[in-house]
Amino acid sequence: MSRGLGKVQRALLDALEASPGGDHVAYATGRRDVWLAPGIHDLQRLGKALGDYRSSAWQASFSRAAAGLAARGCIRFPPLVRIIDSTEDAQRRVHHLADGDYVDQPKRRRFVSVVKSFTTLNERP
Repeated sequence: MSRGLGKVQRALLDALEASPGGDHVAYATGRRDVWLAPGIHDLQRLGKALGDYRSSAWQASFSRAAAGLAARGCIRFPPLVRIIDSTEDAQRRVHHLADGDYVDQPKRRRFVSVVKSFTTLNERP
């Protein structure tokens, strides 16, 4: 098995690098909206942009790529996700803490932040 990055992992990292984060997230009803803080990315949005997200094979490949990047320490799934704004309907999901507003990470680990610099990923130790 290769120790380098796979094709889907590289595509995911390139998409994360190209985006500043701060995505708009609409929950199932469409009325409970939140806006993520800069540097926080919505994996569901990125997965739809990169491939056929309706395909179960693509979903599995994308999930494995994200899990592999998390295991390498390139990305992380924070338990509390910082937001910059939310609609009134979403307020029941929001935690108002001293340093800002947060929502819980969904069980399916949807939101990520980048940990490692992209320029150091291809360097050999």
